[in-house]
Amino acid sequence: MQSKLLPGMLFFLLAALPTGILAQGQPPRPGAARGQRPAPQGRIAPPPFRLTREQLHELWAVLKAWEQRARGIETLRADFILWKYDLNFSPTKPAIYYGELRYKAPDKGMYRYRENPKSQWIEDWSCDGQAVYRLDHAKKQLVVHPLPPQLRGRAIAQGPLPFVLGADAQTLLNRYYMRLVTPQERAQQEVWLEAWPKRQQDRADFQTATVIFRKKDFLPYAVQLVAPGGKNRDVYQFNNLKINGGFLQRLFGQETFTPSLPRGWKRVVQPVAQPAQSAQGVPPAAPGRFPRR
Repeated sequence: MQSKLLPGMLFFLLAALPTGILAQGQPPRPGAARGQRPAPQGRIAPPPFRLTREQLHELWAVLKAWEQRARGIETLRADFILWKYDLNFSPTKPAIYYGELRYKAPDKGMYRYRENPKSQWIEDWSCDGQAVYRLDHAKKQLVVHPLPPQLRGRAIAQGPLPFVLGADAQTLLNRYYMRLVTPQERAQQEVWLEAWPKRQQDRADFQTATVIFRKKDFLPYAVQLVAPGGKNRDVYQFNNLKINGGFLQRLFGQETFTPSLPRGWKRVVQPVAQPAQSAQGVPPAAPGRFPRR
């Protein structure tokens, strides 16, 4: 079954934290995100934990460092291994897939995976800033989801996981309960960041997200996405990560994110999606999300 998560949002995992960057400004008060508007009861989830002032200050420093580094990412390439755990059927034996992703600022990307290097792609998505494309290899269909004008140029950054590319630290704290959860035994090598959605719309996408950064280079190494209900989870490990590439890649390696129609395939264009409207101070539903199959 296809995840409700917009695959393009996985690009957030690859925003790097540079060594030695110091956060600017002051963190918000413990227990509340600075500048957040009050929201109606029942629309915002209660906090699953409370942070001390010291914990919040440390979290703020990490988020500000991430924000600053994300601004320098122009292109990104990576391979990944995906473990899908379904606790209802096989809690200890996940399905394993192999995939790749590409990103070009500000809103172009590609995400796909398959069972092995010789099999057809199970999921195959791309976004060129004007539309989201899904190549359905089983049905031989190129499904096009045009983006409305107000979402063009920012669809990836404004999706279900805005701590992806370019979101600022305050936006993250307004939208998610976040904390550092690095195990003591891994504290010398890694930084673990956990996020819990506040909004009802985001809670329909995932229950928690955990990103693991390596301290030696502050690059994302892995991520775990726990599905609503907590029974299923996806675990990604990233390899061959390349940010901004080299001179030759920038000169000759320009990628297109608008797929061509393969011979014998059918092009299916969906109606233009419209973002949900904001109500009573609650942020609108995440735009740019891929429709469910």
